[in-house]
Amino acid sequence: MTHRLLLIDDDENLLKGLMRQYRKRFDLVIATSGQDALDLIKQDPTISVVVSDMRMPGMDGLATLKAIRDINPDIIRMMLTGNADQQTAVDAVNEGAIFRFYNKPCDNEILAKGIEDGFKLYDTLTAEKILLEKTLAGTVKFLLDLLSFSNPEAFARSAKVRGWCKKLATPLEIKETWRLDFAAMMLPLADLILPQNLLIRKERGEQLSEDELESLRMAPLTIQQMLKQIPRLEDIADIVAFANASHTDMDVHALPLEAKILRILSDLSKRTAKDQPQEKSFQALVKNIQDYDEALFAKIQKTLLESKGPEKKYETMVVGLAGLRPGHTLLSDIYTEDERMLLSHGCILSPTHIQKLKAIARSIGISKEITVAKIGY
Repeated sequence: MTHRLLLIDDDENLLKGLMRQYRKRFDLVIATSGQDALDLIKQDPTISVVVSDMRMPGMDGLATLKAIRDINPDIIRMMLTGNADQQTAVDAVNEGAIFRFYNKPCDNEILAKGIEDGFKLYDTLTAEKILLEKTLAGTVKFLLDLLSFSNPEAFARSAKVRGWCKKLATPLEIKETWRLDFAAMMLPLADLILPQNLLIRKERGEQLSEDELESLRMAPLTIQQMLKQIPRLEDIADIVAFANASHTDMDVHALPLEAKILRILSDLSKRTAKDQPQEKSFQALVKNIQDYDEALFAKIQKTLLESKGPEKKYETMVVGLAGLRPGHTLLSDIYTEDERMLLSHGCILSPTHIQKLKAIARSIGISKEITVAKIGY
């Protein structure tokens, strides 16, 4: 893994001295101001450790480290300063969340050892993050692929929502995109524990009994408790519950950003026939605009309506079960021979999907002809 060290100090002579000392030991870059440092952080994803002075014109070291944490919380932050009063150290630890605090002048070997420890900590933190994002994501997706046969329409909407989340991540400044993606992936779970006819009646706006309303209210809480039993998914469990909760149960403005986004996208997906929402899809939600964060709703509407992008080209094929491959995108629904929908169009097939389809075909039979695209769309 490539590591880069960023040294920040308005004293150019000091920086030159550190460069001479460390250039053979570390891959490093320098900045003479807080703003220059932030610009480098945004441009260079390999920066893993930052060592900053405290007293600098304009943005001081504490403000710089706090801003770096906001841009990329994984970067290990350290302070090297001649301003060694106790309050500076306390503020640096509490507000800048620094890893090490050194006083000038600092022995070069001591500082170098601290920098190396910073790189080791960065490796540990990022390895844990990769484990969470890759290993846990793979496990969760495997389970959800199996569950997708239980309510194919709901899981098709989830795939649509995940696609929109990818478009919104940068405009909405989502820092930990995996949280949003995981939560979007799990949105359909609340529907799985509710009777299908109740969900249909709810969407039609029919009058529901008190018991039915209570079932709708409890479903997100039940899923929340189930997900909280999975290590590292506690926050995701809350996001999924808040996104699915009744709009009258809480103050929408107090919710986590991811939950506010998914409340809008989940409702939008139910009013969007294709992948790309139209103006009328958003207008259908406006009558209940009090249920959403209005400023966020406006940003999402603007971004998605303007982000159609170039049309993807793909080869369409009509195949039988034997012709299905992982990565194929369904362009038609798959039904059993007794006309029960198994998977909805838009689903990107995984090995789990194909194995399950083969098992169902052996027992009750499935559609003979299936239209697919070779790539996801």
